[in-house]
Amino acid sequence: MQKKNRIYRNLKVSPDGSKVAFVEHYLGQYKVKLYDIKKQKSKTVLKGDYKLNRIPDLTQPILNWHPKGKILAIFEEKKGSVWLNLYDTKEYKKNYKEIFGLEKILSASYNWKGNRMILSAVKDSYTDIFEYTVLGNSHIQLTNDKYDDLEPTYFSNAQDIIFSSNRKNVISNKIDFDKDFDLYKMDLKKKKIIPLTNSNDVNERSPYALKNKNYHFISDENGIYNHYQTITDSTISHIDTIIHYRYINSSQQLSNLNRNILEFNMNGNSTHYGILIKSNNEFSILLGNINNTVIFEENNGDTYFKSLSKRKYKVDGISNLNYQNKEIDIYNYKFEDEKRFSKKSQNQKSLSNSNSEVKFPGQKIYNLNFTIGEFIMQLNPTFNNQAYQRYSKSGFKNAGFDGFTLIQAKDVFEDYKISGGIKGPVQLNNIGLIAIYENLKKRLDSKFQFSRQSFEDFFSDDIINKTIVNDFKHQFSFPFSEVSSLRFTSNIRHDKVVTLSNSPNTLNTPNKNFLLYGGLLEYVFDITRPIALNINNGFKFKSWIEGYNDFLSPQTDFFVFGMDLRNYQKIHRNIVLASRLAGSTSIGSQRLLYYLGGVDGYLWAQFDPTILPDPNMNFQFQTIATPIRGFYQNARNGNSFVAISNELRIPLFSYFSNKPLSSDFLENFMLIGFNDIGAAWTGKTPYSTENSFNSSIINGHNYTINLKSQKEPIIYSYGFGVRSRIFGYYVRLDWGYGIDDGILMPSIKQLSLSLDF
Repeated sequence: MQKKNRIYRNLKVSPDGSKVAFVEHYLGQYKVKLYDIKKQKSKTVLKGDYKLNRIPDLTQPILNWHPKGKILAIFEEKKGSVWLNLYDTKEYKKNYKEIFGLEKILSASYNWKGNRMILSAVKDSYTDIFEYTVLGNSHIQLTNDKYDDLEPTYFSNAQDIIFSSNRKNVISNKIDFDKDFDLYKMDLKKKKIIPLTNSNDVNERSPYALKNKNYHFISDENGIYNHYQTITDSTISHIDTIIHYRYINSSQQLSNLNRNILEFNMNGNSTHYGILIKSNNEFSILLGNINNTVIFEENNGDTYFKSLSKRKYKVDGISNLNYQNKEIDIYNYKFEDEKRFSKKSQNQKSLSNSNSEVKFPGQKIYNLNFTIGEFIMQLNPTFNNQAYQRYSKSGFKNAGFDGFTLIQAKDVFEDYKISGGIKGPVQLNNIGLIAIYENLKKRLDSKFQFSRQSFEDFFSDDIINKTIVNDFKHQFSFPFSEVSSLRFTSNIRHDKVVTLSNSPNTLNTPNKNFLLYGGLLEYVFDITRPIALNINNGFKFKSWIEGYNDFLSPQTDFFVFGMDLRNYQKIHRNIVLASRLAGSTSIGSQRLLYYLGGVDGYLWAQFDPTILPDPNMNFQFQTIATPIRGFYQNARNGNSFVAISNELRIPLFSYFSNKPLSSDFLENFMLIGFNDIGAAWTGKTPYSTENSFNSSIINGHNYTINLKSQKEPIIYSYGFGVRSRIFGYYVRLDWGYGIDDGILMPSIKQLSLSLDF
């Protein structure tokens, strides 16, 4: 197993030794894989979770082979519940059933019949042992204490189990925890626990019983976990009226590795076993047969750490021991360890008596305490509120390169956030205000936003219209998981269009008022992983539908459907191929006009006025569609659009460096090559004859000429660009070559401040 940055766990060898099942963890995603030893091929039989930058949960899923070798039991956790998947490895079928009453499964093992499983599971935050009936989907609890009972397996008679636990020896009066794990045997009928090992500073884990008097396990007796076996033999102790036997345990070391055995697995119905180790940052699976094992002598088991049982300990603070001759009461005497325990109990009693009245600090109600979360001062080439502009024959209104200031306050737990911002005052006609309140305390997030935006619209006949937009939005966001959510935004918007009185002809022009109400429904799915600034891996998409109506004109309606898909494919190290597919359309008595061309965050944007919108369509709003580099804004327009963009992003300097660069400019410097393709239209398809860009009208003194043509509706572009962060701004410079109607256009340089496409 040589895949980089993968973690392998839960090794399970099939009963016939022909297959190995294991779990592969990578970036929070797990895969259950089945490896065929003869064919030397692996197959993924199950996949769970998404690849995200998070700490993986290595405790699940849990695997277990059925004794017949056909069924692989897989325990998974889904949305707080435990599920058992009985996967058929022959027919590749899944059979799910929910396990009730348990919080987590830590290990599982079948009995030889295959009708029951012994589980180490978590219930009420305690780790105990349960016996699970497969057919009835029920379980009974065998242990119920505060100790950790791990990795139980059946003996061959299925009446006893062996497990590892940190409980103190059951014959001792001590009730505190043992830091070490020993092996124990339990009679399932009598619920009687018998200690099999009682070693100091040594851990015995992963026990497997082949016979009632023979079991295997791993131990760190020599400082490194290795494979051991214990054989229990009997000899005659004495004879009176009957023969009495005493039992002798003989432990033997079966491996002498210089790396810890991470996992040891053996099937009780066969002699095959598997070992999982990690060496030089690579995982390896070692397969073996009990009949071919080599027994190592005891002195060969010592490592650099030496055998812990052979160390000589020196206890500080006990340099002088005073021994006193005392008479021994043979009817009431104590061993030394019992004396220490008795003194400890007396000290605890005296301590508790001296502090019988303990005063605990009183509970207080948490008072909201806000602090500054963000403070932003920057130049911004976009509007605060990304709402649709009211349609104007003069074209799209790009925001000026104005200053933007935002202050955010949030409470200690980040349940509530309050933000306020202003855009200006470099251009006084573009003053914008925004205020946001967010309630993130519960699963259903709530967000209130108010914004005010004003801008002036200049016409060729010296008429100036000033549009003031007051917009109030209330958004609810419900997450289905950490990667997907459903969002609904209700919206009330008031537009006031004022014709400025710069001449007697405009003095009596009345103001126009529009009061809209409606909503936006979005579904968002995002499994991208940030690698660096503007470098991601993964996939995300958003689809939406929105509709509005005018209070003052109830007969009007306006609907928009859209989607945006983006994929970031890793090429090598931090080089990625970024792709985007976006499209949208508007329907209803009022329409939305899309302008295709240009880039996002366009500095000193240029608008192409030669392509006129369809005069027969009732456009009420306008917006910029997905950018097409190599063209100015309005290279195509219409109430529908589709565009595809591809970028090969090469971080030039960081790609060749194995550590972060001290220069932020060089660290984020990037070369890109791109190609864009898109179309905007007003008919049913881009090639419909009713599309407005196929018609041109020439008006004369005594005539009107209507020219019909079949112009290629799809435009293309390709080019290259550079990006980096300068003084905190992500600056992009692109050289694009557009292809319009089969003609290669001169290159256009476009400077912008934005991320992604």
